[in-house]
Amino acid sequence: MADVTSRYVRRLTRGGAPARAAAVVLADVLPADVPPAHRRRAAAAVVATAAALLPAALARHATRRPADATAAWDVVLKFGRPADLDAPEIGVAAQWRAARLDPRLGGLLGASADAIAAVLGAGTRVPTAALARAIAAVGPLVLGAVARAAQTPAGLASMLADFPPETLDAPAALERSEGGAGRVFRYVRRRAAAGFGGRLLAFVFRSAR
Repeated sequence: MADVTSRYVRRLTRGGAPARAAAVVLADVLPADVPPAHRRRAAAAVVATAAALLPAALARHATRRPADATAAWDVVLKFGRPADLDAPEIGVAAQWRAARLDPRLGGLLGASADAIAAVLGAGTRVPTAALARAIAAVGPLVLGAVARAAQTPAGLASMLADFPPETLDAPAALERSEGGAGRVFRYVRRRAAAGFGGRLLAFVFRSAR
């Protein structure tokens, strides 16, 4: 993976462990009538999926605007919230409560949002609508990590080489993908799930077989 991708993963998983804290928040706000183990598994998967697929969405955005060298970077600056990395408990919870929270993330995910939520819902009892909302709630934090890691449009372009746009067409393939997006998904999911202890980790890996 590119150096900037490695920095991106570190921004999400080290220091104050934003990915872990975000997963804990999401598990708390997902529907209370869903069994806790399902909410926790889904929350960890949401954070990891956002980490893997939002950069792919940025790559798709860039390919659709080849004449605009800063198109993807402009989206990162507009929607990313780097400060959420420093207080993920506050930032993710505030996004979840936002009345105008958009699962399509202003068109960045577009129609892919529904397919991603459906894949996340497989094997859990969490409604897909709640999962789509959860992706949107964690999106600004993930894009904030992109901003801190990439720092410039050139840095972002280097990072996006690890996240091909076609990754969005097969979100279910992340679990076994050998590409950069798959490796980011699996690593971030492990780190996010660590906030719930070893019991959830065993549930995650058993369910992935």
